[in-house]
Amino acid sequence: MRLIYNYTYLLVLYVPHITRSMSINFAKVILLQSISEVCLKDERLFTAIITDITERKRAEENLDRNEILTDLVIMGKERLCKWGAPKFILNR
Repeated sequence: MRLIYNYTYLLVLYVPHITRSMSINFAKVILLQSISEVCLKDERLFTAIITDITERKRAEENLDRNEILTDLVIMGKERLCKWGAPKFILNR
């Protein structure tokens, strides 16, 4: 058995679905696709594995967004301390 190639792709699809009000919306779906070719004796075999990673990507985006917001809050408190803000504002 000999592995000839293995490729991994990130696919972004927009899948239509009909809402209760009979309008069409498109949902973003992010897929990870891995394709391999293997030679086994005189045969060429192909395998494809497709994984839906939409929720994982959303979670990563939310973590990034929360990290940015946390940095902004910390920077804001540091500036308030520098300017001598009242303690009841800093303890929130």
